[in-house]
Amino acid sequence: MQRLIEQQGNLNFNSFSTELGVSKAYLYNHSEIRERIETLRNQQEGMSSAKQTWND
Repeated sequence: MQRLIEQQGNLNFNSFSTELGVSKAYLYNHSEIRERIETLRNQQEGMSSAKQTWND
């Protein structure tokens, strides 16, 4: 997980599934992991919106 965060790639269930070598179902079924991914994804989306606003 940390490597994806540091690379600032797409932080979503697909990318974590591939990086960790587990199914998306596994990620969705483990609430702590799911909540962490959702939090990271939301933070990333917020940063993208801020960048767009700044550049507009």
